[in-house]
Amino acid sequence: ARRLGLDSLLFLRGEDPGSRDGNLLLDAMVGAELRFITPEQYADRRRLMAAAAAELRASGRRPYVIPEGGSNALGSLGYVAMIEELVAQCGGGPLPWRHLVCAVGSGGTLAGLTLGVKLCGLDLEVWGVNVCDSGVYFRARALEIAEEFRARFLPGVPIPLLREEEIRVLEGYKGPAYAVPYAAALETTRLAGRTEGLLLDPVYTGKAFHGMIEELKRGRFAPDQPVLFLHTGGAFSLFPYRADLAPAHAPHRSSTRASSSPGARPGSRRRRATRRARTARAPRRSAAPRAFRPRARSSRSRRSRSAGAWRADGPDGPAGRDGTPGA
Repeated sequence: ARRLGLDSLLFLRGEDPGSRDGNLLLDAMVGAELRFITPEQYADRRRLMAAAAAELRASGRRPYVIPEGGSNALGSLGYVAMIEELVAQCGGGPLPWRHLVCAVGSGGTLAGLTLGVKLCGLDLEVWGVNVCDSGVYFRARALEIAEEFRARFLPGVPIPLLREEEIRVLEGYKGPAYAVPYAAALETTRLAGRTEGLLLDPVYTGKAFHGMIEELKRGRFAPDQPVLFLHTGGAFSLFPYRADLAPAHAPHRSSTRASSSPGARPGSRRRRATRRARTARAPRRSAAPRAFRPRARSSRSRRSRSAGAWRADGPDGPAGRDGTPGA
């Protein structure tokens, strides 16, 4: 926003900590106005943001309201595009993964990924690990976003794009509350850094990655069904939790730890589970929407695209994969 000459007004749930660290430091550096609100006000956030926009509009400004997490039709479009990009990176053929896992905090990522998989006709199950609220809430929210997406980008499709049973949420890993870390997830976050050099954050990706590892150990994902974990960022959130993540500032010495079984390498089971899941970082994309059409096949290319293509030309244009939202 600042690069485009736009001012930012942020509504943040919780009390003002006074100091500026992590994302709050970045907000301060770019001159964003911060308004801290109570949990009760947060429940009424849409009205609060609409009222703030009305005030700005009355003063001659031109405000644009972005919902929490950018979770609306336009925001989810970015993750539909991500699925298309993933297919392209895999040569247009079948994907090597059977499952895709992501963190869920406002529903837009889960909705967009599930829509992308459906519209491209992929054999890939999307799972969201909620870091707040409940599975019931996020299934309803994802369906709401999907309907908004259909109305905006696929108006010619007369039926819902998603069904409730297609929205998969893995519950039980949010801990005491949103943004409140707990020991098991923190240990998984440290493990990912020490074994893979992978930086997760205690609020979103750390809890989601921990949930994925636990589900792997419990057998939800079969050994012959590779899992792709979507890393959605959050590294700046590590710093406010420095005391939880490195309380003793002690170096990692796995060779000195006791093993639970004779001859077993320390932590080998968890490391194997970690390495069974590969990571993909969310692509950097322009905020401007684009029309989706089947990519042209080059006569010189030896790659074939088995995944279905779809297009969205906006409210007045044709859309759909082969004229439908996909089976």
